[in-house]
Amino acid sequence: QQIDFAPTLVEFCGGNPPDGWQGENIFDEDFHNDYALSQWEGIYSIRTKDWKLMQCVPNYVEKRLEDPSRSHVDPRAIFPEDNLFNLAEDPEEKNNLAYTDMGREIIDSLQSLVDIQDAMILLENAPSLDSIKLDEETIEQLKAIGYMQ
Repeated sequence: QQIDFAPTLVEFCGGNPPDGWQGENIFDEDFHNDYALSQWEGIYSIRTKDWKLMQCVPNYVEKRLEDPSRSHVDPRAIFPEDNLFNLAEDPEEKNNLAYTDMGREIIDSLQSLVDIQDAMILLENAPSLDSIKLDEETIEQLKAIGYMQ
């Protein structure tokens, strides 16, 4: 998942992630994650091999509609609060199961993997790349492989 990318890259380049970084090196022998979390513009998701749950922050639709840069967006294209897809049977994510009886059970099961509210807070408060201090050697290694200029 995205939170593991930075520590993995830094360790791959021979560096050590700074104290306080979240995430793990995905190449560590003891690394194991059955799910991935992600966030984009107020939509948070939990994804497993077979399921994908997306939830929006409160008032997401209203905020998107009030945003003048989104005046061209058809309100019907904006996500409802919950979206649940069975990726094994519906890889194109066309059939939202979130509001079915089975869907509620699957959502509860996915949410038991991680507290999505806590995950939202963690993702929103993650440090920006500008605030991360790297040593010169790590910077040079990242430049050499094209991740920094």
